[in-house]
Formats: sequence, structure tokens, C-alpha cells
Amino acid sequence: MIKILSKFFHSTYQNNLAKISNTEYYHIVDKDNSVWDNQILKPSNVFEISLEEALDKQKNFDLLLIGRHPEILLSYELGFRDLPIIFLEQTWPYNFQNIDYWKEQRNKYIDHTVFITKSNLQAWGMQEDIKNSVIRHSIDVKEFPEYIGGEKSILTVCNEFPGRDWCCGYLLWSKSTWGLKDVRVYGRGNRNIGEADKGKVPNNEIKNLLTRCGIYLNPSLASPIPMALLEAMAVGAPVVSTFNCEIKYILQDGINAFVANDAPTLRKKIITMLEDPERAKRIGQKGRETVKDLFTPERFIYKWQQVFGRFVK
Repeated sequence: MIKILSKFFHSTYQNNLAKISNTEYYHIVDKDNSVWDNQILKPSNVFEISLEEALDKQKNFDLLLIGRHPEILLSYELGFRDLPIIFLEQTWPYNFQNIDYWKEQRNKYIDHTVFITKSNLQAWGMQEDIKNSVIRHSIDVKEFPEYIGGEKSILTVCNEFPGRDWCCGYLLWSKSTWGLKDVRVYGRGNRNIGEADKGKVPNNEIKNLLTRCGIYLNPSLASPIPMALLEAMAVGAPVVSTFNCEIKYILQDGINAFVANDAPTLRKKIITMLEDPERAKRIGQKGRETVKDLFTPERFIYKWQQVFGRFVK
């Protein structure tokens, strides 16, 4: 059994990690707080552990898995020096600033980095080698309901949307949807966006909402590949999206999505989708097939097993 200490970063992603056989995950939490965000059911091989206990018993674990930049140096400063550290690089360099700094930090403190797309590996100026891997997300389409349609709603899923405009594209979303009816945003931290804010709801409810929506709108600017976008595609929801980062390599305009990078064009494509639901449904089905082909759970599990196998025999 591989025992992995971890700092929580994304329930869907870590739920997929938990499907790897012979693994247990111990998420470090603050006293009296729960780490799991209740978006999905916590797997039976995921546990919570205090920082004090994790430090005291770190020799009982095989690896430390982290996924946020500040945790790179912090993990070393806190005293996690006896464990191999794996870092999940989920970000795109912000305006390509501080690339050399974070490359230096990873090289100094991290034993292995997993990039979620080939394009974000390249954006960070890295290449696949003994210290760097690329592992695409795992999306099992069999776990998703199939698209039905019937509504004219425009859905987006994003936490802290206005405060993360630089990567999530809040202003682009606002300009693209201004004046359109039934515009919805699901996620926490969006109370100040007005009636479009529908709050945070469980992941299964999001999936059911996606089966009926008119379109799913992804306005992201600097996300290598948004998990929410892939989940919408896995349902077969028609997608209108920006066209950047890894998205450029998986979406084809008019084939499996409608894509653009400016508000007027996005708006036109939203309206086109809503006015032709049959075409939208066909495009959504192509999107579902794309996810099925490119983001297989089997490949995800196999590649993570390879990474773990570098450090645990």
C-alpha cells in the first residue's frame, strides 16, 4: 500500500487519484477543519490528518503530493525533508512572469513535477524527462449523464469568478453575456455578480443541470484545461469557449465546440447555438467523443502509477 501525504487542491482530481489501486491519501488539515469540499463523496481511501501528526509521522508515508506554488518552499520550511515530493503543476504562467523563479524552486525542492497538459509543460519551458511528466485529466464519460437539452440557459462553473479575472475571464464572460437571458454561474465567491450567481452546488447536481442547458460557456484565459469544461463536454453539453492554452489542441470550431477569443464573436456564437438546438446537440455529442478519446481513466491511472513507481518499489 502506497501512503501519500497531500495538501488538498481539487476534489474531482483527487477522487480520480483515489481510484489508483493500493493507494491511500492523507490530506493535511488545520485543526477542527475538514479538508473535503463536499462536491463529491469522499473516497474510502482518503483520510484527514493534522499538520502536527503529519510532521511527527512523516516516516510512515511514502510521498508528499502538493499542488500550489506557495507549498513548494513551505513544505521544506515546515520540515517535510524526509519524503519525496511530487508537485502537480495545474497553472499557466501568469503573463510569463516569474517562470525562472518557480522553475528554480521546483528544481531545488521537488523530486518530480506532473504537468496536466503538454502545452503548460512547454509554457513553463520544460520538457518531459526523469523529473517532469505530462498526465492529462481523467474523465470517465460512463459516470456522466447524457445531454437532453430543452433549455436556453447559459451555464458557467467557476469559483471566485470576479477575483480571478486574469485566468478565468470574468470580464470577457460579462461582455459576452450582457443582456442575454438565463445566464447562470455556479460556484462559491460570486455573490457580487448579480442574479447570475446561483451559488455552490454539488457536482452531481451540476452534471444534471448540464444535461438540460442551452450551452456551456467557458471564458477562461489562462487555465491549461479547465476541469469544468471537460465535465460539460463529457455530458455532451454544447460548448462555446475561448481558444487558448491546451484548448487549442482539443477543440475545433464548428465541429466539437464553437470557439473565439473576443466578446462580440463569443456572443454571436452563443446566440447561434441557442437558436439551433439540433446543431448544438450534434456539436455537443462530438465534444463528448473527444473527451472519451483523449482523457481516458486507464491512461491517467497508468501514468500516475509510473510516477509513483519512481519512488516506491
